[in-house]
Amino acid sequence: MNTSAVSVNQQPTAFVQRSSEKVFFNHKGMGYYLSWILGHEVYDGSDCDECLRVAAQIKDRDAASWQGA
Repeated sequence: MNTSAVSVNQQPTAFVQRSSEKVFFNHKGMGYYLSWILGHEVYDGSDCDECLRVAAQIKDRDAASWQGA
């Protein structure tokens, strides 16, 4: 096995990194999932206006209100 192409000093990088930009919520997890859902608009998987109207009904850091919306 030839391992000469692998540098010992290489740092692993994350395959996917969460953005640090706030989309709507202060809660990082809720903001991440909302941005993920909004990203599906490109594939006709979501409607941005509808998602933001629903997000406005959700209390920040309240999973029950997320489910209820």
